[in-house]
Amino acid sequence: MFIFNVILAIIKILLFFILTLFFSILVLISPIPQNQRIFLCRVWGWLSLKVFCIKLNVVGDLYKNKHRPIIIISNHFGLAEILAIFCLYPAHFVAKSEMASWALVGWSMRRAGQIFINRKRKDSKDHIDAVLNSLKEYKNIAFFPEGTTSDSLILLPFKSTLFRSLNKENFIISATIQPLVITYTKVSGKKITPEQRKKSSWGNSVGMFEFLLNMSLLPSAELTVKALPHINVDEPIEARLLVDKLQHDMNAEFVNLIK
Repeated sequence: MFIFNVILAIIKILLFFILTLFFSILVLISPIPQNQRIFLCRVWGWLSLKVFCIKLNVVGDLYKNKHRPIIIISNHFGLAEILAIFCLYPAHFVAKSEMASWALVGWSMRRAGQIFINRKRKDSKDHIDAVLNSLKEYKNIAFFPEGTTSDSLILLPFKSTLFRSLNKENFIISATIQPLVITYTKVSGKKITPEQRKKSSWGNSVGMFEFLLNMSLLPSAELTVKALPHINVDEPIEARLLVDKLQHDMNAEFVNLIK
């Protein structure tokens, strides 16, 4: 049975890579405007969840408004939450600059309007400007305030850098923050165990293939997306105070979901 599960997991990974390659090329050669290429990313996310046999369970009301930019934030533990956000929103992710150099994938991400920042730079002005430029174009942006992947058992401390785009010295446009808490809740119809949760995360210093293999070894999974109340930002805020509130509220909901 184990050998069969491994073979099935490898098939999932191969299908995922084929799907990613196909959509990367499609985004690169497509003559459609950039704001429509994000639709291809959404289809890729939806199909990828199907490949990995992951079912979305959305709890709460997702804020949607075509006339107001939305900042989607979530906890970060691997890949599933990225696919889920693409399914739910036409979002432009803030990603590390190293990904821009990935052959085909990085190029297509840039062409689809994803936002790249150099996290190694101590000067955060470029990071803030990248967010502001997207907000000015009324794009929905998504990022992970933890700044890296966790082992999916806890939420790591949130960083306030990107939220400083809403500070007094940077504020230029109203926006809405939609906090999401995303986590696996079931495997094969049964409550996921802490061991399964940790093993299927990318916060364990493992390589990409090992992470994808562990994720694919879940026969079928339910991924719960809990939408917390959205926050309208119509005037400048104090980034650190906002981040502390978001960390508290999201952590409380996360603890509740993984019980």
